Amino acid sequence: MEANRSAEAARCASSLDKAVVDKLVREEFARLTDALDKDDESWKSLIPGRPIIKRFSAQVKQDYGTLKRLYIRAARTSQPDPFEEIRGIFAEFAGK
Repeated sequence: MEANRSAEAARCASSLDKAVVDKLVREEFARLTDALDKDDESWKSLIPGRPIIKRFSAQVKQDYGTLKRLYIRAARTSQPDPFEEIRGIFAEFAGK
């Protein structure tokens, strides 16, 4: 039991080391910035939309469902179409 406790304490201490955390945060920030700077949609797989919308809805004190519907309505008119891939998948299912 003591060996496991000691190993876990060492793992936690190393994970929370200021230099390690600083390095990981800078690397993640660089990765997200690079993805956003590219002229493609790769950033979408890195940035979680649902938690962001939920947090935003809590901050503005707006019902999550209402805010989500407003977002979807606005997204339908944007270019490139964020739902194009989903529509293609459903169209493929409907054709089979």
